[in-house]
Amino acid sequence: MPTRSELTHDGIDVFDGFDGDRPRGCSWERSVCTETPTHQVTYPGTDRPEAHPFCARHYVLELAYLVEVHMPTCSNPLSDHVSSYGRID
Repeated sequence: MPTRSELTHDGIDVFDGFDGDRPRGCSWERSVCTETPTHQVTYPGTDRPEAHPFCARHYVLELAYLVEVHMPTCSNPLSDHVSSYGRID
């Protein structure tokens, strides 16, 4: 879970660290990835936000898909989809 944030972009916090242990693997679901996670994207959940760790490559692809493919046809703001993002310390 995120510990704190420094900046906000359109209501989305910039991730600034994890509470507890570092994540163990990349959360990329479109193929198997064994790279060490270096970044995270936190999605708002129904009960609590869910932080997903990604390697650098899949972090960029995840955000690019959201911004370039999903958002142009979605009427909700980006902050409804992502609550924080950034590098894992």
